[in-house]
Amino acid sequence: MKPIDDVSDLLQIAFGYMASKALFTAVSIGVFDVLDSSSKSLAEIQKTIGGEPEAVKTLIAALTAIGLIARKDEMFSNSPVAQLALTKSGGSQFSKYLSMQVDQQMYPMLQHLTDALKGNRDQVPYYDYEDWFRNTDEANTYSEAQHAVSQGVANALLQALDWTNVKSLLDVAGGTGAVTIDLLQQLPDLGSTIIDFPKVVALARKFASQAGVVGRIDYIEDNALRAEWPKNQDVVLMSYLCISVKGKDNPILFEKAYASLKPGGWILIHDFIADNNLEGPPLPILWALQHVPFNPGGVTLTEAYISQHLKSKGFMQIKITPIIERFTSPVRAQK
Repeated sequence: MKPIDDVSDLLQIAFGYMASKALFTAVSIGVFDVLDSSSKSLAEIQKTIGGEPEAVKTLIAALTAIGLIARKDEMFSNSPVAQLALTKSGGSQFSKYLSMQVDQQMYPMLQHLTDALKGNRDQVPYYDYEDWFRNTDEANTYSEAQHAVSQGVANALLQALDWTNVKSLLDVAGGTGAVTIDLLQQLPDLGSTIIDFPKVVALARKFASQAGVVGRIDYIEDNALRAEWPKNQDVVLMSYLCISVKGKDNPILFEKAYASLKPGGWILIHDFIADNNLEGPPLPILWALQHVPFNPGGVTLTEAYISQHLKSKGFMQIKITPIIERFTSPVRAQK
């Protein structure tokens, strides 16, 4: 990425947290749903939301300034992206993800970034994901939010691989089963096994029951690094896993995946992957930085890193294709 040479660019970075918090607050108090059906005046917005009128006025001004709300004369409406992604009628659950996981968990966790970088991990509330998810409330908040935002990933993964003859799926660190459930609903002959921490699996069972796929999912309640993985799998899926473990653990996961697959089977990785020179894109690299406080020894993923370690374990036909441009990418490789 081109180095910045304008102070205004520095200011955008330094004070970017204000825009993030304006977004999270607007989601939390329902601003975008207030503007869902039609344009509203400031007085109408203030009346519906309640609270301090001047504070609401300032929030609406901030949302307008950063482009999330449009103003025409004295009337306010959602921007196209806000209408699509941040309202109930838009069909997206992105606002739930922002409110629960990003605002309540990830955002506060970044306060511990300096301590983590200095090695003062005794000042960080949780050592890693396993430690974090021993807390039932934290595990539930994180997992329910991740379930909301992961629905839809399956459609992109269906394009990354020919699923015609796939009968067995091992979803490693599959969380609440959002991706598995979507795949099962679109592939009637598919069965799945999910490996994840016990408190997460408890939620996964609930979502499977709601989706009507209970008999098609088996569960292994354990850390994927310690668990015994089932054999003769057609596909092993790792979504958002490689960035969430220590760098030294990814080769172990790839070796376990190779042993779990039948000959000709596929590993399918979906994660935040940066360019090999680590100069961009910004979001995958910032995502890795966000993980520093609660993922000691974690690495920024690159195409070269993933390809090198997959090849070292015997995988071939490695292909990486971005699905969310400049953010996340699926990687497929064959045994």
